[in-house]
Amino acid sequence: MKSLLRILLLLLVFAAGAAAALLATAWNDFPARTITTLDERATIEVPRGASARSVIHRLQDDGRIVRTPLWHLWLRTTDLGACLQAGPHDLVPGMRVADLERTLCTPTRIPGQRVTIPEGMNVWQVARRLDEAGFGDFDEFASLAFDPDFLAELGVDAESLDGRLFPDTYEFEPDTTARDVLRRMHRRFLDVWNRLLVDEHDAFDRIRRDWGLEPAELLVLASLVETEAAVAEERAVIARVFYNRLRRGMRLQTDPTCVYGPDRWHERPSPGRCRDRDSRFSTYVIPALPPTPIAGVGRDTLLATLHPSDDADLLFFVAMRDGTGRHAFSRTLAEHNRNIDRYLRRR
Repeated sequence: MKSLLRILLLLLVFAAGAAAALLATAWNDFPARTITTLDERATIEVPRGASARSVIHRLQDDGRIVRTPLWHLWLRTTDLGACLQAGPHDLVPGMRVADLERTLCTPTRIPGQRVTIPEGMNVWQVARRLDEAGFGDFDEFASLAFDPDFLAELGVDAESLDGRLFPDTYEFEPDTTARDVLRRMHRRFLDVWNRLLVDEHDAFDRIRRDWGLEPAELLVLASLVETEAAVAEERAVIARVFYNRLRRGMRLQTDPTCVYGPDRWHERPSPGRCRDRDSRFSTYVIPALPPTPIAGVGRDTLLATLHPSDDADLLFFVAMRDGTGRHAFSRTLAEHNRNIDRYLRRR
């Protein structure tokens, strides 16, 4: 009996040793083993905060890698949990364990979504565009644009971000916050504005000397030009009309200012709105520039406002409404009224 037990014990020891040897061999070979079961390229999306164990289990359950108990041991010895990167990762046929680890630990760029903010949009229109593009809530964007603490954080010495969100095409990651969206748009404005302050230093000085406008006031004027000009070559002409009227003490009487405000930004200009005595922005009522810009301004319009046309007598313009976006310009009120009859009243 003792001999039999001794034999059985020896067999068990031998079997255990053999199993250990096989396991050791399998483990030593594991890093170089082909572990993907794919016939073609596939993509796995690793969620933010996912654990290495959950990712490996998912790959096994989806049949994209071989199922083996060695994964449990590998997960205990690898740094995958510390270096795992969220986002999409490509898997290809013939990948080894080392390849898989390298792939899952390589940062990937989560594709962003693009949104275009055209020139001439006010902050409420920008908020609506960003809301529709899925980057946040309209009310949050609109509120932040007037939030004194947020403005102070950005270093904006104004009552809103209007005129200081640069019109451009942006790409934002899906989890970008409303604050970061507006920060980026403001930073883009500063890039353009500060460059102009340097490159166009002489032009800013000339505007200050000849027209009495500081840079912040020029930005307000440029926003009026932006909302009126639909044709590039008319920007400098419209700017000159505004300069001429300011010099003569005339009201600017530009329609977009009539519907600037949280309760009217979505309306079309009307005589009632333009003559609203309570408006701080309607240039049919106030004697000079509005207190702030009324829209985002592109670089070309900023340059046109810095370099207005030479006609010192132009005082009026009216939209021709012929589908071209052009205006008819005039030097006298009588000529202007004739243009109104021609292009507006007789249609």
